[in-house]
Amino acid sequence: MWAPLHLPDFIDNERLKLAEALAQLLRHQRQADFASGYFNLGGFALVQEALWLVPRFRLLLSKEQGAGGGELYPAGFRRELERAQLNVQNRELARELVRFLQRPEVEVRLYTKGFFHGKAYIFNDVAIIGSSNFTQAGLTSNTELNSVHKQGYAVQAAREWFERFWTQSEDFKHGLIQLLEESKLISSVYSPYLIFIKSLYEYFKDELTVDLDKGRDVGKSLVDLADFQEKAFERALRILQKYDGVFIADSVGLGKTWIGKRLLEHFGYFQRKRCLVIAPAQLREMWEKELASIQVAAHVESMERLGRKDFDPSQYFDVDVVLVDESHNFRNSNQRYDALSQIMAAGRRKKAILLTATPINNSVFDLYNQVMLFAQDDRYFARAGIPHLRSYFVRASLDGDVLNLLEEVMIRRTRQFIKREFPEAVINGERIRFPERRLHTVRYSLEALAPGLYEQIALLFEKLELAAYNPERFLKSPTPEEEEKVLRNEALISLMKTILLKRFESSAEAFRRSLDRYIGFHERFIEELMRGRLLSAGDYRRLLDLEGEDSDEEVQAFLQKLPSVAASSYKALELAQAAAEDLEALRKMRGLVEPIKTESDPKIAELVALIRQHAGRKILVFSYFQDTIRYIEKAFRGAYAHDLARWRWEVVDGSVDPKRRAEIIQRFAPKAQRAKVPPEKELDLLLATDVFSEGQNLQDADTLINFDLHWNPVRMVQRAGRIDRLGSPFEVIHIYNFFPEEGLEAMLGLLERLWDKILQIDKNVGLDASVLGEAVNPKTFNALRRIEREDAGVADELEAEAEISSEFMRLVLSSFLQKIGAERIEAIPYGAHSGLAGRERKGVFFHFKVGDEHIWRFYDVETGSFLDSKHRIFQLIQCDETTPRVDADYEVDALLEMAKKELLEELNAQHAETLRELPKVQRELKALLWGLDHHPQVDRNDLLEVMGALKEPLPRVLLKELRDIQDKYRGRDVELVEALKEFARRYRLDQKDNEPRQAKTFTEEDLELVVYLTLA
Repeated sequence: MWAPLHLPDFIDNERLKLAEALAQLLRHQRQADFASGYFNLGGFALVQEALWLVPRFRLLLSKEQGAGGGELYPAGFRRELERAQLNVQNRELARELVRFLQRPEVEVRLYTKGFFHGKAYIFNDVAIIGSSNFTQAGLTSNTELNSVHKQGYAVQAAREWFERFWTQSEDFKHGLIQLLEESKLISSVYSPYLIFIKSLYEYFKDELTVDLDKGRDVGKSLVDLADFQEKAFERALRILQKYDGVFIADSVGLGKTWIGKRLLEHFGYFQRKRCLVIAPAQLREMWEKELASIQVAAHVESMERLGRKDFDPSQYFDVDVVLVDESHNFRNSNQRYDALSQIMAAGRRKKAILLTATPINNSVFDLYNQVMLFAQDDRYFARAGIPHLRSYFVRASLDGDVLNLLEEVMIRRTRQFIKREFPEAVINGERIRFPERRLHTVRYSLEALAPGLYEQIALLFEKLELAAYNPERFLKSPTPEEEEKVLRNEALISLMKTILLKRFESSAEAFRRSLDRYIGFHERFIEELMRGRLLSAGDYRRLLDLEGEDSDEEVQAFLQKLPSVAASSYKALELAQAAAEDLEALRKMRGLVEPIKTESDPKIAELVALIRQHAGRKILVFSYFQDTIRYIEKAFRGAYAHDLARWRWEVVDGSVDPKRRAEIIQRFAPKAQRAKVPPEKELDLLLATDVFSEGQNLQDADTLINFDLHWNPVRMVQRAGRIDRLGSPFEVIHIYNFFPEEGLEAMLGLLERLWDKILQIDKNVGLDASVLGEAVNPKTFNALRRIEREDAGVADELEAEAEISSEFMRLVLSSFLQKIGAERIEAIPYGAHSGLAGRERKGVFFHFKVGDEHIWRFYDVETGSFLDSKHRIFQLIQCDETTPRVDADYEVDALLEMAKKELLEELNAQHAETLRELPKVQRELKALLWGLDHHPQVDRNDLLEVMGALKEPLPRVLLKELRDIQDKYRGRDVELVEALKEFARRYRLDQKDNEPRQAKTFTEEDLELVVYLTLA
């Protein structure tokens, strides 16, 4: 039989490992008392079989050094659990330790009065005392020195020493079991809801505890922000530092201007950078005043001026920061867009601050075009997991999911979010309050004046073909290209009819004016067709201009240039017959609305009655159409002048110049505009088009009237945002919406059929986003009906637009933190996991952290593929406190290794320098230029200058110009070099940072597993 006498006097892990000695002793002793400063799973693993054989076992451990009074855990144990690899061996080892600890013969205590340095392994008749901790290294590999005491008195002295500290220590058996069960190796105590919340908490943690660069002295700001605005400012700085571009996209009325102002102060005043503000003309004066108030010498340019052909963007090539107010006006590529793109592309890298409450108006490509103002190329967000931006938006155009990108560059909160999350927010010492919005429906009827009007208009609309706008339809033998053009024309005609219906609902006058234009065109179209000439709508407008100039000679010359209608090519008589039928239908519609005049129009009468009921209030009346607003003006100055004699009022539409507009705004809202206006000069009433719905502070008013229907219901929110703003003195604001008493459903039916036709054509040939955006989507009909029912909740829902922001994710986290707090979540270790029953898909959700980046992946076990959309993953894993835990029988460790491998490949590909591939035109020009190295007429310094300018991918707007240069000087190498040199100097490409980005190689050590969740 083995006996302690066989042990050497010293054990140093060389000739004999302490683990071997302990294993032998545990098999032959009745009791074992271990005391150790540190303990880990590896130490347990070495002696676990023998431990099960000892009849009684006591373990005395030390509290972690530096742990707070409320934190009780053994020194190093939690850290070791966190570092342990997730594999079958470690999982089973942790479970085995729990089973061992649950034995009644096993006791564990924790010494908490200081750090316990002693290490002793005491049995019935032997005690080992020395330097070895109860860890894998301490028992096997560390160079240790442990003394073996076999004498009875020495063993007894060691036991008395152990008992003294044992009695001073706290029971920790349950605590140690809990640590193991809460560790990532077991995680048996976590509901799926807690793991779901842990993921959200870690994802948004930086926003909850903002900690900007401590060394940066931002100085004393002159811009007083509320808490929620300060949070946006801080996050915007982080985004700008990372991407050089940020969207401030809070809902209307939440102070985007103030956040932008603070950012301009930061860059323009404290960092002395050159700043440029681009804003709608009516906001230019406001921005100039705001910048003067914070001593920032930024130039303010109107976006309208950027759209002029004579605008010279080079005057702003040297700015460092560009703020664009109402940036959604740059959602389409046009003259103003190209001018801004040139400013952003030229010279040093610039920072872009984009303010808009509606980043997406018609399609997700609205957002793409705005992002490309600061993104260098389509590879710009590769390191954010978006390898090619345009391809990402093509996919997003199908499912609307752009959350992964918006999380990188956009700050967006709604009014409801701010009310809920920042209830005590203050500005200038005053608590912020938001008025209650109340919707009111105002009904009017045209049937008494024009019986059967809606039914007859609907029938005529159904027959209306507007064939004159689609002459290709009457070609005898159209080519495939011409057949496609027929379809595109049909979509445009459906759009024209949609707009005509909108104008009919708006006012009889707006409808009449449109009909007069259509009738005039059709009359002239048929007249010229009979002469063998084809007149387009554009040619017709030019012809009217010439006839207005009273130059018959020019008119005749112009007519002679019109395309001829060859009898061999066109079915001219059929075209003429179709146009004549359309002309007849248009004239009939014109006749139906002829009786509706300003003095007899029931809709105008209802408007006047409504205004008179609200005497003493400031009222804002909106219409989509300028013709309608001017029609109302005519009524107010004529038939209703006496009824409205007490009211001081003005009209604001696109024809009013910005200076006059600013004066009107100050007279209507002197408090909001901080303007001194004598009471007798103040205005009570404004009639305005949507030119007035952007960026204006009009919270002196509490009443808004929408004279026409909200075919785009979000526009109601935008309009309401003029008066429902921070600083409103009112408890309630009133929004009145006009609805016809009859005919609405007939109109909606017509619009739905037009939409279906446009959509079908889009599927066949693909239509421009502007066509789809202007059409009326039937999805909005439900919102329209809710507005009619005076459901104020629809405004909050429209405002939220959760599909383009992660606010819905933050709200879930916020709700938990308000009820329970962060402490519970902070205590959950990385790598923790749980499971739930899968609803749509079965698989495993993994949340990784790489540096400061958080990456979500979902592995679908049925398809064998990974999903990376945060929005779709959120929908899959979202649960609540009632969701039961259901663990899936998956080989999670193998799936985890697969996820890590794929993620590492993806990260290394994203960060590789090869992703910065040059566009084709740059590659071709560089190849050509290399061949000119020894050209006798080409200066080598010029060549090097041009080559350096083409080193990095250029923005889209410059590539377009570069292609023009390539085409113009093809085969003329010397002139090409000169043109390229002038191009590089004009856009100051020598100032660009051409240092290649260093490629980083990621390894498994860079990946931290935050949590995972199985879906069974």
